[in-house]
Amino acid sequence: MDFFLSPAFVRYELYVIWFCLCFIGVYGAYEIGSWLRNFSNLLYPKSRIVSGHIHIETAKASNKASTDMVEPIVEPDFQAVDDSVPNVLTPERRAEISELGKLVRTKIARGDLSEARSKIIEGLAIDKWNKELNSLLASLYERDNEYRKAELIYKDLILVHDTDPEIYMKLGFSLSIQGKFEIAYEIYKKLLDLSDSHIEAAEMLANIAHELGRHDKAIEYSKLFLKSYPRNVDMLTVLSASLIANGQKEEALDTLAKLKNLDPYNPRVREMKEKLELELELSRKFEAGVKENPDVSEK
Repeated sequence: MDFFLSPAFVRYELYVIWFCLCFIGVYGAYEIGSWLRNFSNLLYPKSRIVSGHIHIETAKASNKASTDMVEPIVEPDFQAVDDSVPNVLTPERRAEISELGKLVRTKIARGDLSEARSKIIEGLAIDKWNKELNSLLASLYERDNEYRKAELIYKDLILVHDTDPEIYMKLGFSLSIQGKFEIAYEIYKKLLDLSDSHIEAAEMLANIAHELGRHDKAIEYSKLFLKSYPRNVDMLTVLSASLIANGQKEEALDTLAKLKNLDPYNPRVREMKEKLELELELSRKFEAGVKENPDVSEK
């Protein structure tokens, strides 16, 4: 008992208490500093974006004038997006956006995708409808197979850039890869209306129409595409299959003959051609037999 009351032990206890007080003081200072940093991020959202302290999950950053805050939007409703006219930017701001676009492309090429995303959001805080930055963000989502998010970005862009063929093409691809063929079909039709020279739209329309069983349209669009690329094996195959499905077997046989000359070792083409030739031969024999013996057809 005398030991606990001795001057040495009391001095040791004072050291422990002093150490605890120092620890409490340091920890309290750290917590206060963290609170001040968080408060600063709320007041100055742009600095938060640049420092990379946030992770944005979609294409747009809301820049409401009342709050001046950048908020992440998780898959916004396409119909609910504000389609107001983009703000007019000063030449300095346009130059800044242009440089950000170049920087983002460089970072994507180098594989620094997280930093590229951060720079994109920084640019969108200045101009949320910027076509290049939004398209680059959509491409990052497509890299991760998040085509639904890419689709939403392209839909948002169309509200402002409603006559831009490039956006329609990208949206159509995003829809197609998700299996949304009906909507993709309408998008590509709109694209073809906007730009007759956009022959890739005819190619996609032919493929989608064949997939949907719209063989008349598949024939129409495949022939349109083949006017520009008459030796395209894939489109000749789509045309052949659509002609057969549509009952135009003689024309399909002519198309398959062209296809075989272009791709003589393709087993599918050879099989289709042989099967169709056999069907036509049997059909001719049946018709000839009916003419010789009309009573057979009556029975």
